[in-house]
Amino acid sequence: MKINIFFNLKGGAWGGANQFLKALKKKLAEKKAYEDNPNDSTTVIANSYHELNDLISFLIFKPDTFIIHRLGPIFYYHRGSAWRLYDKFIINFANKFADGIIFQSAWSFEEAKKLGFEKEIEHAIIHNAPDCEIFNEHNKSNHKKDIKKFTIIATSNSDNLAKGFDYFDFLDKNLDFSKYRMIFVGRSPIKFENVIHIAPQDSKNLAKILNSGDLYLSPVKNEACSNAILEALTCGLPVLGLNNSSNPEIIGFGGELFSNKKELIAKIEKIRNNYKSYQDAIKKPGLENITNQYIGFINKIEKTKQPRKRNNFALLFCKINLFFIKNLVLILEKTAYNKKNAL
Repeated sequence: MKINIFFNLKGGAWGGANQFLKALKKKLAEKKAYEDNPNDSTTVIANSYHELNDLISFLIFKPDTFIIHRLGPIFYYHRGSAWRLYDKFIINFANKFADGIIFQSAWSFEEAKKLGFEKEIEHAIIHNAPDCEIFNEHNKSNHKKDIKKFTIIATSNSDNLAKGFDYFDFLDKNLDFSKYRMIFVGRSPIKFENVIHIAPQDSKNLAKILNSGDLYLSPVKNEACSNAILEALTCGLPVLGLNNSSNPEIIGFGGELFSNKKELIAKIEKIRNNYKSYQDAIKKPGLENITNQYIGFINKIEKTKQPRKRNNFALLFCKINLFFIKNLVLILEKTAYNKKNAL
């Protein structure tokens, strides 16, 4: 078994998929299961819509390679209705050409079914996990509510308003900052008055900031499997998350859920007053375990199946279709943007 991750991995602060796949690659390499050159691999892991055009070309010339498609986010929830075309295209591509599909959560599996996923395709639900050599409790400060302010941490690498910024703004204006301190790390479309805003950080610096905190806040809707939540949990922080999508599945008893602004401050207070019970209930995902699940799923497919027979004309048609969808989405986004600015 030789596995390649067909994804342009980037250094520094980037999105959740990039951070998880970097950690997965590192662990696969440690187990001598990783192959840097996709042409020499037995299986490639494709991720959502990333590098799909190059993947199609690869499949035309390397038809004997197994394709495992990692699926999770439903993009039109965050990026607008035009992206529904992309979401349906991704599911359709996986239906036709993937040998196996890994969903990041039960929520993402259910959402994929709504978009036309064919359940008879071999699939598994495997959560993400952070690099625990970076994200851990080794340097965590002890929670002593009578000595220091209770510190809330929030992060976002996107300044999209849909990433819960109305809740951050609400806390900036309404949280009792004589009792609490709040740190936001990342990009923000709003200017905070009381919340401490820190620019995006690489993983090592972010882990240090998480270790200085007491609680992680995630008010984001429609999350497939939040890497940010998993990083916080792995650092020993209880999580207060929006009661939506995969958040209940990922947080479990290691935190609380809220549904509106009215509940938000009360739930923060509840966690603060019962801190140890929440911290003790945290279930950390463990990158070792997650990597073994990936290897087990891929091993099962390689041992029991042959790579799917993929028609090159169908792949070429898919390539053309992808080109038109990309451009149509750009046109629809631009039209929506112009309409919004004209109001």
